[in-house]
Amino acid sequence: MLRCCALCLLFCFGFGFLSKTASTAAASDFPVYIRGLMGLGGSFDTVFEDTDCSSHSPAAYFGCGPGQDGRPLGAYGDFGRTALLEAGLGIEVTDYLRVEAVLDYRPGFAFDGNANFLRAGADQPVSGEVKQMGVMAFAYFEPLTALGYVTPIKPFIGAGAGASWNEIGEMTYKFPALRQPRYSQMPGGTTTSFVWAVVGGAAYDISDRLTLDISYRYSDLGEVRTDEGTLFIQRSSSTLEIPIAETKANLTEQSIAASFRWRFLP
Repeated sequence: MLRCCALCLLFCFGFGFLSKTASTAAASDFPVYIRGLMGLGGSFDTVFEDTDCSSHSPAAYFGCGPGQDGRPLGAYGDFGRTALLEAGLGIEVTDYLRVEAVLDYRPGFAFDGNANFLRAGADQPVSGEVKQMGVMAFAYFEPLTALGYVTPIKPFIGAGAGASWNEIGEMTYKFPALRQPRYSQMPGGTTTSFVWAVVGGAAYDISDRLTLDISYRYSDLGEVRTDEGTLFIQRSSSTLEIPIAETKANLTEQSIAASFRWRFLP
């Protein structure tokens, strides 16, 4: 919760700073705009692994060494697909360069994977729901416009960086090939990570105030971590509780999106 509040404060500070800059820019005939975006994102393959596979107090969940499939012990899968929602405030510094601050939210990531513990069968499904919120600063450049070409569709490229708050709920590990334990539950966790993204797309001016952007983005959203805490192992007739160390996975995404920019003109 504190990390989430810190991100919101950082976003408000960034927006406040940009708004003040925007007021100055507006007085200097630099167009200021707001932007709303909706898109669909899909994650790349990843793996949950111990932050320290040799930890003993508390114990590492996976441990060191190869699993039953020959790969290092862990849970292999991806975070699936999610909606991408974004709001931004920006300044058109020139007719081919703009900068903006954004707040983004991804509500629907869910890890779906398979662990590779020894002597536990090939089918070891793993699941856990993830939410992500971030604040970023972006810069966009229109190369054809910079070269003097006037076209109705304007290609652009961009890049951005910022901070991301990633939260995962309890993770469930199932072992259908075993009589016991039937399954285990890892504690959830939150982490704040440095994030970066690159984007490419095209813009179309619907009017002098309204612009439609269609874009593709690759984003590195940092790490997802389960907290150090208590592992619950469900047996046929009892539940075993064991102190357990952190696990982690990288969260990367590619997305396609449509957004509208509304300029505030004199």
